[in-house]
Amino acid sequence: MPKRKQYKSYFDLLKFDASQANSFLARYLINFRFVTLFILVIILLGVWGLMTLPRRLNPEIKIPIVFIATVLPGASPEDVESLFTIPLEDAVQSVDNIQEINSTSQENISTIVIEFESGIEPEQARSDVQSAIDSVAGELPEDAADPNVAALDFEDIPVWTFVVTGTSDLASLTRFADVVEKRIEALPIVNNVIVTGLEQEEIQVLVKPEILAEYGISPIQLSQTIKSQTSSYPAGTVRSNGFAYPVSIDPLISSLDDIRLTSIKLNGQTVRLSEIADISLHSSPNQPKSFYTDIPGETERSITFSVFKQQGANIDDASEEIKEEMDLITKEFNNRFQVISIMDMGEEIENQFTELISNLLQTIFLVFLTLFLFLGFKQASITLLIIPLSFFITFAAMQVMGITINFLSLFALILSIGSFVDTAIVIISAMTTYYATKKFTPQQTGLLVWKDFFSALVASTITNIWGFVPLLLAGGIIGEFIRTIPIVVTTTLIASIIVTFLVTLP
Repeated sequence: MPKRKQYKSYFDLLKFDASQANSFLARYLINFRFVTLFILVIILLGVWGLMTLPRRLNPEIKIPIVFIATVLPGASPEDVESLFTIPLEDAVQSVDNIQEINSTSQENISTIVIEFESGIEPEQARSDVQSAIDSVAGELPEDAADPNVAALDFEDIPVWTFVVTGTSDLASLTRFADVVEKRIEALPIVNNVIVTGLEQEEIQVLVKPEILAEYGISPIQLSQTIKSQTSSYPAGTVRSNGFAYPVSIDPLISSLDDIRLTSIKLNGQTVRLSEIADISLHSSPNQPKSFYTDIPGETERSITFSVFKQQGANIDDASEEIKEEMDLITKEFNNRFQVISIMDMGEEIENQFTELISNLLQTIFLVFLTLFLFLGFKQASITLLIIPLSFFITFAAMQVMGITINFLSLFALILSIGSFVDTAIVIISAMTTYYATKKFTPQQTGLLVWKDFFSALVASTITNIWGFVPLLLAGGIIGEFIRTIPIVVTTTLIASIIVTFLVTLP
């Protein structure tokens, strides 16, 4: 009877090549101090990156979109189009790298939106548009306001919006609001403060119709005459050392009496303004008012503040510094006024991050529990070490690449866990199986697994990365917004390969 052929398994045939013992990787695995040093370096870099990364609610994106707004009270949409929209559109056509121009002509106002090609710095785009507008400014109607040119800034949102209230005396509340506005605007971290509900005053000039009829002028003509008499006008140029300095003359008007004594010419006659009109100081009509209603339903007059940070400043730092200054101001006024927070971006970001980090920890726990049930405690613990080490490398890389911690970058970290845990599971399972043959030392097991699985797992990781390339190549505002996801996922997957092979041993 012929002998049955004996088949040997892969592990029976598997042998350790002695030449591998002289490789750099072998020396690294044999000397455990190198592994410890590698882990410590990762932890230090990760903690540095995590502590220094700016925190934002949304990713920092720079979209080269520029707005032009021009106002002429009383102008019809047709006049706005012919006087402003068309000339300004023609002027900006000469600017390079423009992708699209859209305009709207409405009653009193012209709005032009210019979108530039991706990669153009918004501030440079705004400067180029401003130069083009300045070249045709002399052709625009004199009565119109200067065109307002501004670049779109997604970070230009209030860091803190709050109201002050606490007294029925509007004058006292107004004085307190003036102090708050000046003190907050003086902070280096603050860009500007918008105040709503502050009592605004204006000078009213009331002329009787019979007086206008007597001098044979219309209200518009009288308004233009007063404006010309009370406005500054050029008086020449002073030249010195090759430089030219423009000189203008401003009317000496500092009070209501100065306005009343202002002389104007009407049909060849010189009269004082007080002789033909009643001049007084009144609250501006139709100005927005601010009220605060508490829980019992009592409504109080209030003043609303919206505080904007300087570009590049950390929202948390700005919010904290503004609050500290407000505490000092209220104490100086013996806490007679109440400060009520409406929207605190620093607090909002803190809440969002707390929730996202909680979700991240829950995901890590579920991964550990799953691995513990199917692979055992030791293998699950090793995987639990790989996850934070991979994240630490990602944090350091984000700092170098200028990516902030925001809800999208945290989402990308959560998204990447499922992919790089697969790599860890394969490596840990392979090392456990190889080492169970009792033919190899831990270092030899690590080298054999590296040799058998490294190429396949790198190819698998690259394949996963390719799946995120379309997000990286997406253009426009959406492309800029989601670009964080493929960058963070790619960095985390690459980091996981490095950590898994250089840290995991049976």
